[in-house]
Amino acid sequence: MDKMTSDKIHTIVIAKDFNEYTGYRYKSQSPGSSGEEFREGFLLPSIKKHTSVKVNLNGVQNRILPSFLEEAFAGLARIKKWDLETFKKHIEIISDRNDYIEDIYFYIENTQK
Repeated sequence: MDKMTSDKIHTIVIAKDFNEYTGYRYKSQSPGSSGEEFREGFLLPSIKKHTSVKVNLNGVQNRILPSFLEEAFAGLARIKKWDLETFKKHIEIISDRNDYIEDIYFYIENTQK
């Protein structure tokens, strides 16, 4: 662990910390609520500062679109060159909807192919 990384687990609550209404994949499609912006503005900075990050999906007021989930989470795995096992060591997804978690894991597995 380097000086810039903390062992403390950091929690991101999307509805509180990012936006209670999530959008599409790219910033150009839904400025202020895209998966791209969530990854770039929250996931990447958090994982640079902390070894583990919990992401809570509960409280989002709309259905979280597959394109948002793929861009944010599988996009992170692509950038970091993480397989699913490595992703799970660093990122914990919290959601009352198991389908969101299953979808995220599916997208990450398919990123590696």
